[in-house]
Amino acid sequence: MDTAVDELVTHRMVDVGEVTLHVAEAGTGPLVVLLHGFPEFWYGWRHQIPALAAAGYRVAAPDLRGYGLSDKPRGEAAYGGPALTGDVAGLVRALGEQRAVVVGHDWGGVIAWLTAMSRPEVVDRLVVANAPHPAVFGRALASPAQLLRSSYMGFFQLPAVPELLLGAGGATVLRRLLRAATVRPDAFTEADLARYAEAFAEPGALSGALAYYRSMGRSLAADGGARLAARLRRQAPAPRPPDHRAHPGPVGCRGPRAATPPGRPGPRPAAQRPRAAHRGRGPLRAVRGPRDVQRRAAGLPARGRAPPGPLERVASLVSRPASAVHPQARARG
Repeated sequence: MDTAVDELVTHRMVDVGEVTLHVAEAGTGPLVVLLHGFPEFWYGWRHQIPALAAAGYRVAAPDLRGYGLSDKPRGEAAYGGPALTGDVAGLVRALGEQRAVVVGHDWGGVIAWLTAMSRPEVVDRLVVANAPHPAVFGRALASPAQLLRSSYMGFFQLPAVPELLLGAGGATVLRRLLRAATVRPDAFTEADLARYAEAFAEPGALSGALAYYRSMGRSLAADGGARLAARLRRQAPAPRPPDHRAHPGPVGCRGPRAATPPGRPGPRPAAQRPRAAHRGRGPLRAVRGPRDVQRRAAGLPARGRAPPGPLERVASLVSRPASAVHPQARARG
């Protein structure tokens, strides 16, 4: 146990708006707010608090919402970005300041980034440790290697199971996580680990700490689903509008084709209808149907087409019988 920090800090509960946070304070001077990560609480800054206070700063190290002695609202929605950055801004104002140096580690670093992005008016300086910018982290998750490293976040999405595992046996697994996450084997003493276990034994503390991951997981899932839906909409062909053109129907009927009478074959599917062999320009322009064939054979342009050009007229004359071209030829014959 680090008795130096315990002798230096004072503890109080601070109303920051939506929740009340437990805050450890020390020193006087410009305000520095220290935001811890997972799985920690204010005590994670036990070495930095005395150093900053000695350097002439007023230090405030809160238990983040859901941790330690701070309020633990229910539901993942209470642990989204707007709520977390609102806590930081509310804490700065509640301590009587307009701006502060915001320092964050791990999840506290994520909150520090978000605060600087969405509430820049309360951030005088920004210090982030062990937390990439949210946009960089979002791109990194597209890498299979990073997904593998972050697979524990998927485990934390399970209900109840992570709480049971981390809290079992006097928080044995939690103690192992803390030891495994350090470079120096002496970073945590047994007394330090006992204080961490005590902090997470608070009712709802484990669920509150895991709610950060669950909120982020649901946000990523929703964001990924929206991107996937947008990509599918871009790749899918545009729907064809219904064909409302008039079709020939029974005698005396105009407009869309009437129901096919019994015993009479219905219209062939579009996939089985013959297609024009040529769709280019010139004398062999494609025709649209039987009526166009008849009109072309009679030397008339297809429906909706421009009058035939010179080459088309020549082709028409060559293909028609002489009697059709020169009526006098029939009389002479």
